[in-house]
Parts: sequence; structure tokens; C-alpha cells
Amino acid sequence: MNLFQIIKMALGEIKANKLRSFLTILGISIGTASVILFVTISMGSRQSMYKSFEAKPLDLINANIYGDKKVNEFDIKAIKSNENINNISPEISDSTTVSYEKKDSNKSIVGTDENYAKINNRKIKSGRFIMPIDNDKTTKVVVLGNKVANELFPGTDAIGKTISIKSIPYKIIGVLDKIDESYDSPEDDTIYMPYKTAQTVLGLSDITKINVQASSQDNVTDVMEAVKAHFTKKGMKQNDFYVTSNKEMIDSMKSMDAIMDLMVGAIASVSLFVAGIGIMNMMLVSVTERTKEIGIRKALGSPRKFILVQFLVESLTISFIGGIVGSLIGIFGSMPILSSMGAEFYIAWDVVFASVGFAVFMGVVFGISPANKASKLQPIVALKSE
Repeated sequence: MNLFQIIKMALGEIKANKLRSFLTILGISIGTASVILFVTISMGSRQSMYKSFEAKPLDLINANIYGDKKVNEFDIKAIKSNENINNISPEISDSTTVSYEKKDSNKSIVGTDENYAKINNRKIKSGRFIMPIDNDKTTKVVVLGNKVANELFPGTDAIGKTISIKSIPYKIIGVLDKIDESYDSPEDDTIYMPYKTAQTVLGLSDITKINVQASSQDNVTDVMEAVKAHFTKKGMKQNDFYVTSNKEMIDSMKSMDAIMDLMVGAIASVSLFVAGIGIMNMMLVSVTERTKEIGIRKALGSPRKFILVQFLVESLTISFIGGIVGSLIGIFGSMPILSSMGAEFYIAWDVVFASVGFAVFMGVVFGISPANKASKLQPIVALKSE
């Protein structure tokens, strides 16, 4: 009997026990799919976040304000006086209903100035961005993020049209380019207006965030410390503000990758270990049921290694099929989830191949014991079994 015949017999046994084989394959598939789903969704989300941060300059610093102490224009001017700062831009934010004709949508509103686009590397698709005169005269004008423009004005030019925010009309003067074509950024779903207009018309008096552009990447740390020192001198406590840089955020995300990889490894090991136990149980049951058959084959001169290989092939085949099916479930199952999150679809092929390989490895490890048991059966004992 050659290897091809042994494989053929092994496949025949799997086919003959459809339900048992299906349940075992299902267990492996679930284990593999859970790993692929977790990794694909995690990596897709992380890639989108990376792109969001990488689209902005590494010399960008964000200062978020939380406490009771208010930040005003005098603070902006005081911070801007630092020789290591190129540009500074205030932010006032809110979320409210925006209306155009019969379309209503809840959108983020950001009040800012002309420096925002420069600091955050935002490009204008059409029209213009906010200018100093817009803040000086508190004009009722807005610039739409790309997603907002596409939702409210699909296929048409939004420039010059009017939308209502809290029942107040605002003229659209510009539309921003999409930050990245491969995913939806929250900033693409935002409406921008002069911050003094936001303060006066919308009643959003408090500056909630300050965008700072350092003169160079080498000065980022010094500028961050200077901003923190200004807030502390103003009497703000440490939990009243949070100052971070774009570079710091990217580095932090990269350090998280190692932790995520460890989590993936742990989930994969546990999931496939449990599935491997299922393989062993199925193969042990198979050995028990086929004891007489094994005895007849050994009595007719079938070598021990042939029986060992046959049971190992059965175990390997089941684990391989389970790994492939689980990978497909994980890949295709992650697509709608990532799409609903607005994240980029990303397949970590190394993880897919590793998961299938590990599933097969588990098939070998947990298939050895039953295969060895079958190959060591004595013909006389096996033939007496019922």
C-alpha cells in the first residue's frame, strides 16, 4: 500500500463520518476565524489610525483643555510669542444638527482660524478656507469636510449654498479634500467655521483645544514643555489639560503593537489548543470504533507505520480544512465590520498563513496519540473487540 492509497483511505473515513468530521472542522474553523477576525479588525483600525496621524506633520502639538480654568485669546497670544512656535490655532468644538433643505444630520462643529489648515496639513478641494477677516467680522460662513459635502450635496457643488446650524443660516465658502481615500476620518465628517462666529452665534465661549506647530521637529519637546508651563502658571492643574504631539501619538501606537501581537498569540494558542483537543477526542473515538478493522489489517500484514500515517493524515486533513475554512470566515467576516467602522480593509497574510500552519501543527500534535494507539493495537486483541 503506497502513500496515495493511505491518503485516499483517510479521506474516505472522513467522508464516511460526515457529522463527526464536520463538528471537529467547525471547532478548528471557529478558533482560526476568531484569530483572523481579531487581527484583521485590529490591524485595519490601526492602519486607519496610523494614516490619520501620518497625514499630519510630526511638528504638530495638540493641547486639550478640560478643567474649569478657561483659555482665551490672551493665552493664544502668550503661547504664540515663543520663538520655537511657527503657528498656533484655537479650536472650539460642539456637535449639533445641520440642515439643508429636507436633510438633517448630526455633525461635529469646529470653530477655528486661518492657521488650522496649515498646521493640520489640510488641503482645499474647492473654494477657500477661513480667513482673518471672517473672524474679525464674525461672518456666518462654513467650510465642509469632504464627507459632509458628499452627504449633503451628492454630485453637486456645495460652494455658495446655505446650510442651517441651530436654525441659523451659514454660507458655504469651501470644501476640504479627503484626508485619505482608503478610509473615513472623523475630520472629514466635520464642519469648520470662524471661532469668533462660534463664540458669538453658537454660544461656544470656551476654547477647548489649541493646535501648535513647532518651528522644527527638534523643538517639539521644548514647545510642549513651554505650553504646559503656561497652563501651570495660569493656575491650571495637571488634570485640567493634556498636551501631546503627533509624533508622540504615533510612537505610542507603535509601542501598543507589541502588546497587541502578544494578545493575538495568546488568543490563537488558546483557541487552537481547544480545537486540537477536539481533534484528539474525535480520533480516539475513531480508533475505538475501528479497532476490529485495524486488527484485520494488521493480521493481513499491514505495517504499523501505514496505520500510523493513515490516522495522522486524517487528523492533518481535518485540521487543514478547518484552518482554511476559518481563515476565509475571518477574512470575509471582517469586511462588513471594518466597512461599518470606516476603517481600511487589511489582510495580515503572515497571520493567516501562521494560523493555518498552527492549526495543522495542532492536528499533528493531537493526532499523534490516537494514531500511535491505533498502530500499536495487537491483532489478536483487536479482533476480539466488539
